[in-house]
Amino acid sequence: MKNKMKKTILFMAMAAGLCVAGIDGFAKKSRVNNKSSDPVVFKSLIEFFTNTSPATDGCDTIYLEGSIDSYTGPGINRKVCIIGPGFNLMQNPITAINFLEATISSSDLSFSTGSAGSELIGVNMGTRAVRIGANSVTVRNCIFGNGGFIGLNEVMNATIIQNYFTNTSSNSALFKQGFSSSGIIFNNNIVVGGKMIIDQSTEFLECNNNVFVFPSNGINPALSLSAVSFKNNIIKPALATSIPAILINNGVADVNRVSHNIFPNGGSLSTTHNNIPLTFAQQNSEVFATANPTMDNQFNLKTGYANGNFGSNDTQRGIFGGPHPYVLSGVAVIPNIFGVLTNGEVSNQSVLQIKINTKVNPS
Repeated sequence: MKNKMKKTILFMAMAAGLCVAGIDGFAKKSRVNNKSSDPVVFKSLIEFFTNTSPATDGCDTIYLEGSIDSYTGPGINRKVCIIGPGFNLMQNPITAINFLEATISSSDLSFSTGSAGSELIGVNMGTRAVRIGANSVTVRNCIFGNGGFIGLNEVMNATIIQNYFTNTSSNSALFKQGFSSSGIIFNNNIVVGGKMIIDQSTEFLECNNNVFVFPSNGINPALSLSAVSFKNNIIKPALATSIPAILINNGVADVNRVSHNIFPNGGSLSTTHNNIPLTFAQQNSEVFATANPTMDNQFNLKTGYANGNFGSNDTQRGIFGGPHPYVLSGVAVIPNIFGVLTNGEVSNQSVLQIKINTKVNPS
């Protein structure tokens, strides 16, 4: 029995080693944890990129694990998928059994030539930026603190979905660096405070199902962009008196491009094409379900409002509508353990019963 157990443990260790280390040239699945003493676990993202070769048959997957210590943002020049645990995990139910976040606090995280098609998921960027200098990069389920932003430098087809931007500075959530970009998808994000997006030269293919909470700092305009589709957004003032200008497509009203948005009464968005102007009080009393709010579920719509005021394509307005609804706490679309139960009783002749509860987010 002991020999069998030893063989089983040895096989599991070997399998774990292969899973983490991989073989040069083949796509790897690796762990990064700066508090781990396991020799097959990388201590930093920089250590991973320094000591591994790029995959030639796909995309390396990096599980950036939660830690009490923060990580340094690397420069990335190969296709990778970095998956963190999410953010504010204690605020929402059924997120993860471990509430530690993976936070970037030293240096920005940059995607450069060679990293096209990469993904960044479920990472707390703190006050740091994600700088995108390669095509088809996806940033989703991340949180950006005060001063944090996403910089776009002459790229195509970046996808920015299901993120939370909270900002009291004058930085935009998105920032144009160098020449303009095109084909940008910016959907199902929460953008709170500061400047929202100030860029008429970058082409947004889609800017749908977002919640923009206007700042109270007098920045005007706070939301200015050009989009092929600007639909199902909710534009909410932070205060009854904070109603800066909204400038979409330089003010040109087009039902095929700008429709089904909720915006502050007195704002400068056209009231045609199912765009609904509501006062600060109306939005708070009629639109949002405010019982037991957390930082991100406070933007849930009241059932009656969601069912009676459909947006474009008969989907819900706001962050929980559309093909990629917002995911509370930015938990990635992979199995997450949120509960482990055992009676703790076992003998040499019995089997320890363990029940593991997992959840997979749908999108």
